[in-house]
Amino acid sequence: MTGKAPQDETAVLFSAHSLPQRMRDRGDPYPEILDETSDAIARAADSAHWSFTCQSAGNTTEPWLGPDLTELMTDWKRRGTRSQLIASFGFVFDHLEVLYDLDVAIREFAEKNGIGYWRVPMPNDADEVVAALARRVLERPTPVRG
Repeated sequence: MTGKAPQDETAVLFSAHSLPQRMRDRGDPYPEILDETSDAIARAADSAHWSFTCQSAGNTTEPWLGPDLTELMTDWKRRGTRSQLIASFGFVFDHLEVLYDLDVAIREFAEKNGIGYWRVPMPNDADEVVAALARRVLERPTPVRG
């Protein structure tokens, strides 16, 4: 469910797409960047009850980064926080990991486990997003060094 979550005792779960653990083992800064971003958003929103979580791990035999969204939702419920707001800042547009993983699979998980579930809507084609992308495209490209 998108929309406004209750303010009392609502946990905010900041999520982004998981990666195979081997990426972290190779020194990829992605997990640390996501943790820092979650912390910055929580501070800016003055959110006391929050965690970072991974979603949409691949269906492979190798380990993926966590904690998994369902594990964290269960943990927050166990601590007495039944209302949970998913802020999937790792995505900016509706697509499979939002429309199915969050709006179908995670919603069903929440309902089955007695967890109040809300999701922050994606910006999608908001005028501000489109204008920012257009400005970036029209700027002189910066060479990428790698």
